[in-house]
Amino acid sequence: MIIDYSQRTNIDVRYRKQKADGRAGWNDCYQMRFVQINEFLARYSIPQHCRILELGCGAGNIVLYLAERGYEAFGIDLSPEAIAWAEEKKTLLGLSATFSLGNIIELADYSTDYFDCIIDGECLQMVIGSDRKQCLSNICRVLKPAGLFVAAALLLNESLQDRYYINPDNIFDPQTQCLTQHGLPYYYLSREKEFFTELNTAAFEILELKRSPPKHTDHPLIASRISVVARKIKY
Repeated sequence: MIIDYSQRTNIDVRYRKQKADGRAGWNDCYQMRFVQINEFLARYSIPQHCRILELGCGAGNIVLYLAERGYEAFGIDLSPEAIAWAEEKKTLLGLSATFSLGNIIELADYSTDYFDCIIDGECLQMVIGSDRKQCLSNICRVLKPAGLFVAAALLLNESLQDRYYINPDNIFDPQTQCLTQHGLPYYYLSREKEFFTELNTAAFEILELKRSPPKHTDHPLIASRISVVARKIKY
């Protein structure tokens, strides 16, 4: 399952607050992301006018950055507040981009073999259980043959054997590998081999792999962060 409606409402509240406080979006860490995206576009020689989709686009910063550079840019997010904010930014900047309110598990608005690249806006971690297989299958479906997928995962600290209580209502269960809030799962921590298997099963081959420490290095749940560039295998 992806985040349930109660969690989505919490996300909407955060976006409203961030906007009211004059912030850039979900956070203010976009300059580093822009550098990473530029490096990816250059390294894989992605020509302008290619179609690129960001999963979990939030307030649209990355999508609009791509649009400004001549790409046919798309974004999808489950938060109405985020999509409305992205649309406002698009109008203000006078850019052409397409934002959709929707579910990244189904990607129902997009046809088969439509995108040249898909970028995970770090929302794949919010897809849980059997929905992960469906989500990756649909990502593969909407990518063109040999299309590229930029994905990331936070890796579980596998030495953790017992349930970990962040607070009484926010608990990590090492058996399900999920963080839960009020008993509902909302965030998934991967095992490295498992993450690779998920991608391979969905017909991706991994071209590039990077490991980095988590943002909060003292966090007991997370061993590291992994990012990959994967290519849809041509049939």
